[in-house]
This record gives sequence, C-alpha cells and structure tokens, in this order.
Amino acid sequence: LRVPPLPPMAHRWQGKAVAVCIACCVVMHTTTAQLVGPGAMAPRTGGAGRQRSFGYVREPALGFFVAGSDIDDVNGVYFRVDPTTEPSGKATGHNFHLLYKSTKSNWLLGLAFAPEDGRYQTVGNMNTEWVFVDGQADRLAHEGETILPGAGDRWKHVRRPSRFHPGEFEHHHVDESMDNLPWQVVGIMDEERLRQLYNYQQHQLRLVRDALHAGESQRAALPAGGRAAHAPPSGVPNPPEALLEAEEAKDYNARIDALEADAIRLENEGMRLPGANGEPAMWTAAMRRLQAAETARRAREFTLARKFVEKSRLHFFRFDASFVEEGKLAYDQGDYQAALAAFARVLDINRNFDGLNVWLVRARAAIDRQKRLEEEAERRGASDAVSLVERETAFCIAWRQTGGCMPHGPREPQRDMPCDARIPAGNSGFCECRTHGGLMAPQANPMTCQGMGVRCDEACSAAFQGRMSHLQGTSEADTLVAFAKQMEDSISSARAESLARQNSPSVDLVRKMLKQQYYLILSLPCDFTAKELKVAFRKEGLRMHPDKHGGSNDGFQIVSQAHDLLSDDERRRAFDEGEDLRTDDDDNNEREPYVVRVTKEYYPDRFGFHPFGDPFERKRQIVEQERKRRELDEQRRNAAAAAIAAEEEAQKERERERRLDAMTTEHDATEF
Repeated sequence: LRVPPLPPMAHRWQGKAVAVCIACCVVMHTTTAQLVGPGAMAPRTGGAGRQRSFGYVREPALGFFVAGSDIDDVNGVYFRVDPTTEPSGKATGHNFHLLYKSTKSNWLLGLAFAPEDGRYQTVGNMNTEWVFVDGQADRLAHEGETILPGAGDRWKHVRRPSRFHPGEFEHHHVDESMDNLPWQVVGIMDEERLRQLYNYQQHQLRLVRDALHAGESQRAALPAGGRAAHAPPSGVPNPPEALLEAEEAKDYNARIDALEADAIRLENEGMRLPGANGEPAMWTAAMRRLQAAETARRAREFTLARKFVEKSRLHFFRFDASFVEEGKLAYDQGDYQAALAAFARVLDINRNFDGLNVWLVRARAAIDRQKRLEEEAERRGASDAVSLVERETAFCIAWRQTGGCMPHGPREPQRDMPCDARIPAGNSGFCECRTHGGLMAPQANPMTCQGMGVRCDEACSAAFQGRMSHLQGTSEADTLVAFAKQMEDSISSARAESLARQNSPSVDLVRKMLKQQYYLILSLPCDFTAKELKVAFRKEGLRMHPDKHGGSNDGFQIVSQAHDLLSDDERRRAFDEGEDLRTDDDDNNEREPYVVRVTKEYYPDRFGFHPFGDPFERKRQIVEQERKRRELDEQRRNAAAAAIAAEEEAQKERERERRLDAMTTEHDATEF
C-alpha cells in the first residue's frame, strides 16, 4: 500500500475503534486501533501478531457495523441513507450531515450539526457531533469533526431538551451504564463487503429465530392441557432421592420394585380423580418411574432402564427430564448418536432445561472424538486391537509403543501399531517378534523419538535372517529352519489364537482406550458419584490385575489411566467439554474453545453477531483499569488511615512521656 503524505489541516482522531476500509485496501482488525479524520493516517493490523501498516480514510463510510451494546437494537449493520429524503431522519429534528439507518431496528446513527436554537450543547462543544437516535430521541452522543466515530467510552449518555415540548426532556431517566455503549464501531468502505456483512447478519438472525421456535410446530400439534406439559406443575412434590450407590447394587431390584409399586398406586389414584385434579398424582407417578430408570441405569441394567424411561412418558409424552434420562442411558451404553438425539429432543421441548447445554456438548464431543480417532487410526493403518491381531505375520506380532521417548519407557498400549504400519518420527518403542521356541529375541529395532520409517514385519524378518546367518551350520539353525518351514502353520495358529483372545477383557479394554471411552472402561454412569468411582476402580482393578485370570499389565494400566482422568475434576471437565478437539485455523490462530463452538450451534441466541472478533476487549481493559484504580485508592486510604493511626499513637506516647517527665520532676523537687 503506497501511503500519500499527510495533507495539511488533517485532524487526527484519538478514539479507540475498529474499521474496515476496503476501498483503501485497509482492514482494521482490533478494537484498540485508532481511527482518524478525513485524509489522516490510520494504523492497520491483521491480527495474530502480524506487522502493522498504515492507510488513509478519505471518504465517509458506506455503512457501519456496531456491536457490544446491551441494547440489542443498537447493534447490527447500518446502511448510509440520504438525510434530506429519509423520513425517520427528518422526524428527529436534526440537521444531519451524514446519516446511517439500522437494518434490524429503527435506530439511526448520524453526524449532526449543532442545533441552531442552542437548546443544548454538543459533546465537546463542537459544531457537529455523532449521535445514536432510538427513532425519537438522542440516546448516545460522540464528539464530531471526524468522519468516523469511535467506540466504547468515547460515547456519552445524553438527556436532551424536547424539540416538541419546551421545558420537558426527551428522556426522564438516562441509564448511565457503560454496558449501553457501542464497544465496537466498524466503518465499511466497500459496497460488496457491506452487502456480504448484511447477508451474514440476516443469516445469524434466522439461526436465532429457528433455534427459538424449533419446537413450535410440534407444540402446535399437541393437545391442550396438562398431558402436553413438559414438566410437573408447581406444587407437585419431588420424590425423595433414591440414587443407587455402588455398594448397594445388589438391592437395586428391591428399590425398583418399591418405586414401581408406588407409581402404580399414584397412577390409579390420579385416574380416579376427575379432570385435572389427578394431574399431581400422575406427575408424581411419572417421576417415580423416572427414578426407577435412573436406578436401573446406574446398576447397568440398560434394558430395564429403557423400559422405565418409556413408562415415565406414558401419560406425559413431552416429559423433558425423561428425554434427558434417555440421553444419559444411551451415553452410558456408548451410543453417543442416540444420546445426542435425545438431548436435541429436549432442546425442542424446553431449551431452558437446567444443564442441557452441558449434555449436548458432552454427546457432541464424544461423537467428534470417535470420528477423529477413527480417521487417525485409518491414516496410520490401524483401527483397533483386533486389527493388530489380524495383521500379525510369521515373524512379527506388533509395534509396542512406549512413553518418554525411551524404548523401554512406560507402555502406551492404546498407541500400538500393526506389523505392516510404517512408524513415523516422534514415536518410541520396539517391535515385538515371535521367539520361535526361544531361538529369537522377543524384541527388535528399539526406537527413540528420533527414529522413523521402520516397519516391524521387515525388522522382525531381518532379525530372523540375521539369526539364521549367525547359527549357520549348527543344530540350532536346523531347528530354526524347521520353524521357518512351518511358517504358514505358525501364522494360522497365531491368528486362531488371537481370534480366541478377541473377546478377552484385556482386548476389550484396549478397544475402549483406543476410543478414549473412559467411562465405559470403568463401567461408570456418566453422572457418577465419588463413591461410585471408588468402588468401580476397586472392582475393575481387581478384575484386570496381572495376578488374576484374564488380567494383564496393559489392562491394569488402562484402568488406572481411566481412573486418574475421571478422579481429577479439572481433567474430567476438559475431557467432557472437548478441549482436546480444539483446533487451529488456516493461519495457525487458535480457534474458540470447542464448548463455545458447539454451544453456538444449539444456542445462537446466547451469542451476538461478532464478525470482527471480540467487541468487549476495550471494555474489559477499562474495567480492569478501574478495578486497579479502586484497589490503589483503597491501598492509599488504608495507608493514610494507618499513618494517621500511627501518628495518633505516637502523639499519645509522647503525651504519656511528657506526663511521666512532669511527675518525675515534681517528685524530685519534693524530695529536694
């Protein structure tokens, strides 16, 4: 960008704002960039630490994008209109030099001349000022004499005398909250870009509208009355908590029978009452059955749990908590697609259900994590533990991954690879080879993270050939040759043996670890308690202990890893929220957290339209500065109070010393 020299009489504007100046090939990205008056120089930054350059703003913007105000009508895209013909502009009584109209509300943004009648003073006592008008009255004002307004605290709340009723004010009360201010003001200089921005805004508004009214068509077809309600009415008592604790698993049948018996009693009682009088009893019965479903789910009696989930909706087919329980049931079974479908059903029924967003994110994270792991496994040629077995050879069993970039470091069985996979750089471990009656070493080609390109089938085959050369002419060589002749039989035997191991506990745990299904590894419910975690770890640890039948070192290590993650609240939260699924964009800039990205899909109404990034950056800076200022003032007041207290104490001490001296002098004089 060739920058012309600064023209004389150019006035630098010192406010903070954001601008997009496409006509001048200038893109303002951050909210801390300066905007300037006509012909002056404006800094440019591309964000992400890129080098700054400079350009000039010579012409008025064709439109503006405003964001960051808690007055939603203020935010959005503004198109430039002719102030001499725009009816809404004339109705304000202002003489506008520039006028912009909101595309989503009746708000106006304009550069207005000071009133000729002098009924009020403009901000900064200038000949012009920028104003936000809510269609009738001025709400916010900004210093004029600039072609682009600023943002944030550059705007002031105003309370102007009425143009139509002398002696009165347009607003009897002015909210001085800084939350009302527009914390992002973006000047758009290119017509095509302005149209694109408008289309994006309309798309966002449609998303919000569709999200808010997603279940209206279904609700319209439902019969009126309590049976179509999604939650118990007020006054219906919640049943007592009857969660199944792990050590009481043997009693879950008795609990379920008691809950169902009570539900049948309440149901019969409700059906005997006329009309809506029986609704409270029917709702209590539904809640009893839902509790029975939760009890069965925690006991991992999934078929029984599904039966009670369906029975809880027998009379209230839109019972939102029942669909949430159905989602939890599917999640505990590892059917994450079904879990997401159940939670999404609640979104249509009652999008404000407490904690629904958490379950939507957890289900989506589980689905996306499985998809990512499958893609990674496909790229490296292995999908699960069974593929390792199926791809063994006469000489090779598998690549065994270790940690710490050491061949003999701690085992990482979830990262093992088949014999025909080429091991990329950054992996450490060894090739596990067949020993052929103890004549071959069980390991070959130990590798640190610096090695690369090895294939275990080639490494074990080379080790076999090397061993043959070393034993040439000996009886051991003949024995090894005999093993070589039985190569095909060895392969068939190994595969038959591996197929018999496919359903073993160790292989099943490896499958789950490869899919990062930590809850399934410990057979835990998705909403487990601390006591349930403790009991499940003890049970699975004993089952997979190497000294137990069916146990193994790898299986025990997998159980320990799952327990370590789920027992750490922070690591568990990060896993549930999909922090491991966060990726970078094409410019290697870190994208927004996974939980935010997914929440935006289901709750777009909770997020504003922010195509130019965070509009509250400057606001947070001001709030932080104000907080530090208050802290400093408090420290100064405390220091001053402490100094005064110290001085008063010193004064008292001096007074005591003076009195003591006087008494001593008087005593001495008396003795004399």
